[in-house]
Amino acid sequence: MKQKISVIVPTYNASRYVNDMIYSLERQSYSDFETIVVDGLSKDDTVNQLRQSNIPNLVISSEADNGVPQALNRGFGMATGEILLWLNADDFLVSKYSLEKIALAMGESNAKFGYGHTVCVDHKGEIQRTLFAHVPRRGYEDRGNNLITGSLFFSSSCWSKFGGFSEKIKYAFEYEIKKFLSETGGSPVLLRDPISSLRIHQDTITSRMSQEISREVEQIFYDRPRKSRLMVKFERKSSQYKQGTLKADTLERLYNPKKGSNWREHFVDAKCANHNRLWWRSQ
Repeated sequence: MKQKISVIVPTYNASRYVNDMIYSLERQSYSDFETIVVDGLSKDDTVNQLRQSNIPNLVISSEADNGVPQALNRGFGMATGEILLWLNADDFLVSKYSLEKIALAMGESNAKFGYGHTVCVDHKGEIQRTLFAHVPRRGYEDRGNNLITGSLFFSSSCWSKFGGFSEKIKYAFEYEIKKFLSETGGSPVLLRDPISSLRIHQDTITSRMSQEISREVEQIFYDRPRKSRLMVKFERKSSQYKQGTLKADTLERLYNPKKGSNWREHFVDAKCANHNRLWWRSQ
């Protein structure tokens, strides 16, 4: 059965980058989705750019908020889809078929949540490398698994059980839902393809608030024992080997033919017709 997807986009003064996100959503092959933009009263041209776009089923809510967690709670509360994900305003879906692949994988696997890989780009949108996500072999590891929010998707029932982000966590809020899904979401589905981007630039929360993020991550994972770097690396390689991405990750580190090219050159990628190879699920 076809499932509706809700894409939540928190924005604030994002006019420099929002056009890439618009471009990617306007051209999705999957039609049954809505985009809910929760804007924190941007002072630049962000909202105007969005209103002039051709994103289907676009809803824009612009009002003051106390930060991204509150904006996300508002946006997810407005969602009507069975599958949910969020994109940061400076990120985008890297393929025309991103949403179609998500809907297919969730429908065929009956998983409660899943994720794909992520393409790192610079401030100009030029490809740097792929972050290959993985399911840790010996339980969930909160760092180093390349589980990026734009490539993370989950059912609306998961969100209802999660109940929303704590507004006390200002910067590391994404780790709240990662931890929740790892503990209660069951076996996830992993798409074999990149789904979204992660843009690296000096204005990101990660760049500006790295120390605060580290402190909040420790607060969120207070009940999890720390792992040595050697153990984390071992688990990563073991998981990548098991799910078939170790070779791709290793080869790309040696040579990436797409590096330095603009992401739009690769937007219309080859559609994967073999459903058995489209996604992988741990047992």
